[in-house]
Amino acid sequence: MNDKIPFPEMRVVVANPDGKDDMLGVMSKDEALARAEDLGMDLVVVSPEANPPVCKIINYDKLRYELEKKEKAKRKNQSTQELKEVKLSYKIDVHDYEVRKRAAIKFLTKGDKVKASIRFKGREMAHRQLAETTMTRLSNDLKELGTPERRPSMEGRIMAMIINPLPDVVKKADTIRKAAKAGKAKKGKDDEEEDAEVEAMLAAQDAEDDDDDEDTIDYDIDELSEAQIDSKINEVGERIREMKSQGADKAKVAPHIDELLALKARFQELSGKAWEPATASA
Repeated sequence: MNDKIPFPEMRVVVANPDGKDDMLGVMSKDEALARAEDLGMDLVVVSPEANPPVCKIINYDKLRYELEKKEKAKRKNQSTQELKEVKLSYKIDVHDYEVRKRAAIKFLTKGDKVKASIRFKGREMAHRQLAETTMTRLSNDLKELGTPERRPSMEGRIMAMIINPLPDVVKKADTIRKAAKAGKAKKGKDDEEEDAEVEAMLAAQDAEDDDDDEDTIDYDIDELSEAQIDSKINEVGERIREMKSQGADKAKVAPHIDELLALKARFQELSGKAWEPATASA
């Protein structure tokens, strides 16, 4: 701007009272600066790539104000997309699944992204295939509104999947949002009740105990070799027998049985045959 402009020659225009530009022609930098000073304005580069570059004589403070005003209006009209989370379980029941699906539908309909997550507690790590099935089911149920960024992936002990709203859904959400801001749309009673249910569901999610079980699984079943799985099967089987001998209740033993079944299923997948205990040597 002004004397900091690096070009020795330029095409100069000046803003007129009608908001249009008057052409002053090609002149040297010194001539352009003198004209700007005579008018009590600034010399600003508007097209540096042109040949010669184009500069405009204008009130810079006014120009900056107008640009900031336009940018502010642009930000005001832009939708702010949030990332909302719904927490699932690989063994989620029908009611809980439907509640979380409705929440996901609500979020996508508003133009927000949805993060579906399943956290594995304790020995649940053995059930990743079931968890992925649940994720796929949710993705299919939401396909009219959104599409996953990629397949479900592991983040530590959490399986996660991001679902993005479809462009048409985002566009509709923006239209509804703008109408609401203009006071042209009001929430119906059903919408308010559904919003309340979603908020209650989210509050329940946050209140859930996220602590892992006392007995945690410290291996990835997909990374074990056939021999390692065989060893784990014997180890878990012995653990279950010991727990039963000590009178442990069914709820306490159940996760270990799930682990054993998962190990045996993985053994059969690798070996092509059902697992059998080693025959004791004579």
